[in-house]
Amino acid sequence: MDLHTGDRVVHPQYGAGVVRGQCALTTNGATHDYYLIETPATHSTIYVDRLAADAGQLGAVMTAAHLPALIALLASQPQPLPISSLER
Repeated sequence: MDLHTGDRVVHPQYGAGVVRGQCALTTNGATHDYYLIETPATHSTIYVDRLAADAGQLGAVMTAAHLPALIALLASQPQPLPISSLER
């Protein structure tokens, strides 16, 4: 997940938030990259490890800019699943 400043996200424990930047922090000799997420509901900033965000800890929020692609996808013809995926 590649987030940028200003992107809106949802965290499972802290709720909705806005990406305010990125930083690298070193703890116990290991450096990790973090997203800084401002959460208006709690009036705080949380640090979310980018690896955790990639693993699904953060969800991106859809904006109006995403609607044309979504409408086109929903209006398209269904695609059959390969039979091999159903045999598992």
